[in-house]
Amino acid sequence: MIYIKITTIKTGRNATNCYVVVSSGEALVIDPGSKKEVDKIKSTIETEEAVLKYVLNTHSHYDHIGGNKTLLAGSAAELLAHPSAADNLTDPRKNLSVFMGADYSSPEPDCSLEAGAVLKLGNEVFETYHIPGHSPDSLALYSSSENLIFAGDLIFSGGIGRTDLPGGDQQQLKKSVDLLLRELPPETRVYPGHGEPTTLKKFKEEVYPVLRR
Repeated sequence: MIYIKITTIKTGRNATNCYVVVSSGEALVIDPGSKKEVDKIKSTIETEEAVLKYVLNTHSHYDHIGGNKTLLAGSAAELLAHPSAADNLTDPRKNLSVFMGADYSSPEPDCSLEAGAVLKLGNEVFETYHIPGHSPDSLALYSSSENLIFAGDLIFSGGIGRTDLPGGDQQQLKKSVDLLLRELPPETRVYPGHGEPTTLKKFKEEVYPVLRR
């Protein structure tokens, strides 16, 4: 098993989980939700003696992208997102921040990740899943060596992502959940966009029966 270090930092008013993932001196930051925590994110990377290589947004809602611009300023790191996220990242109306009294405008992605794309971080390799439902541009990153997935706002410990926001689709969310349950091992650890980690097995036992009604 290839070792990776994961640090969780709660960001913003919605307590979005920002994950700092380090492997062999390289760092990936997933969903820096607020610029107020950027110093903490940078400090974590420095403590791990790593270099920021990627910033990834699991989707383009304001509470997952708020720290993009500040974190990337002066950095050579690449911003990664699904192709359909590009317009939302730069438009405060489309990323919904304007409706929350904020004005979040992120840089455009340096690289778009489609389903099946492979992302290398140090000695670790992640596979990309496109998991629409909560939003059309939702992505997940899966590590087979560590048997874990960063699933954004698709599924949570004890629940699922909301589908009443623009672009949300309950039926599509069910299909995305089915995809992960079908293709990944039950013991897969799930690192969600909010709340505590869970496993696919626990999710299937506790939440899935209600979802399928």
